[in-house]
Amino acid sequence: MTPLPSGLADPLHLAFPVHWKWLAVAAALFLATVILLLLRVWLRRRRRRVRARPEPAPRQLPPAGILDEIEALRGRYRTGSGLRRACHELSALLRGYFGRSSPRFSTLTAGEIRRHLGDGRTASFFGSLARVQFGRSRPTRKDFDGVCDLAIEAVREGTP
Repeated sequence: MTPLPSGLADPLHLAFPVHWKWLAVAAALFLATVILLLLRVWLRRRRRRVRARPEPAPRQLPPAGILDEIEALRGRYRTGSGLRRACHELSALLRGYFGRSSPRFSTLTAGEIRRHLGDGRTASFFGSLARVQFGRSRPTRKDFDGVCDLAIEAVREGTP
């Protein structure tokens, strides 16, 4: 075989060269645009469906009724395993009772209630309840009875 007279020539490019990096960037931008448009449509539909639901009104109990409720809670929970749940129920009960005058009262933390009310029995009740309710150790019957006694004193003292 004889060699070619001019040697090997470069290949002919019949189409433009493909730049894979630019193609990947364009595909990523297109995909991001589609995702953002779909997210926007989904959020608009969701916003239309979700309407502000009115908060349920707290039960309106007279002082004698709330005292009976506290005593019923005290009688319902006898063991240590359910006392933490009883503390949560007692908190909801008294927040609803004292929240009659101020609907915002039911959303305040124990520390905010103490700052808002000062040094009254109601403020000390919510502070003591928070320590029993969220303490590291399991609440005892003595702790729960003490908190119930403070709750009764707070109710007898009057609304905040």
